[in-house]
Amino acid sequence: MLGFYFGGKRRPNFSEAEVYALVTEVAKRKEMILGKLDSSSCTLQLKNHAWGEVLNAVNAVGRVTRNVTEIRRKFSFVLALRKKQHKIRNMLVEQVAAPKLKLHTLQLKMQFFNY
Repeated sequence: MLGFYFGGKRRPNFSEAEVYALVTEVAKRKEMILGKLDSSSCTLQLKNHAWGEVLNAVNAVGRVTRNVTEIRRKFSFVLALRKKQHKIRNMLVEQVAAPKLKLHTLQLKMQFFNY
């Protein structure tokens, strides 16, 4: 077997409520979390503080205590999925004059990020 075993149990999947809370909280702090670092308005300490607030909101909703690394990684996966869905939707519209697709509430929230 080529895989590595690091011991311990696998972390549970994010629930839909946790993902929704994650996207909602990041949307509230979009400029701080996704903005570029500069010396005046967006410092590393402020970014870390914003991620801490997102972490507290997600942990308040979920049944599993998460850490900042898990939250950041999950958000990057959600963004990548959103980009992929947007690309597929554009390809479908180009191929066929498809009617408007019904969007899930999370997808509607992700449209805020313009991906």
